[in-house]
Amino acid sequence: MLFDHFLSVEWSRVAPGDRDEFIEGVYRVLCDHPALLPPPLARVARGWVAADWLRAYGSADGVDAVLHRLASRLTRPAPLLDAWARARDDLEPLRGGFLHVFPDVRAALDGLHPGTA
Repeated sequence: MLFDHFLSVEWSRVAPGDRDEFIEGVYRVLCDHPALLPPPLARVARGWVAADWLRAYGSADGVDAVLHRLASRLTRPAPLLDAWARARDDLEPLRGGFLHVFPDVRAALDGLHPGTA
C-alpha cells in the first residue's frame, strides 16, 4: 500500500496518462465485471469503489484512513497500523527508494505486456 501511495503521488513522473482517468477505468472494471474477479475481491470491490480507495492513496492521511478501515476488519490490526505509523516518519527516504526501483518494476511489467505502456 505504501508503493500505491507513492505511485499516486508521483503519477505524472512514473505513469502515462491521467491518474483520475486510470482510477475511473479501474473502478469501471471492478463494478462492471465482477465475474472476472477472484471471489474475495468481487465481494469487496464495490465497497472499495464507494470509499474511493485509489484516490485516497494520494495523501498520507488518505492511506491512514484506508488502513484504519481495513484494520477494523482484521482480528490482528496492530502490526498493520504500527508499520504505517513508522513508515509515515520516513516517507521521504521511502519515496526515494520507490523512485529508484520503480523504473525496473515498470520495465518488467512492460516486458510482460509489450506495447501497453
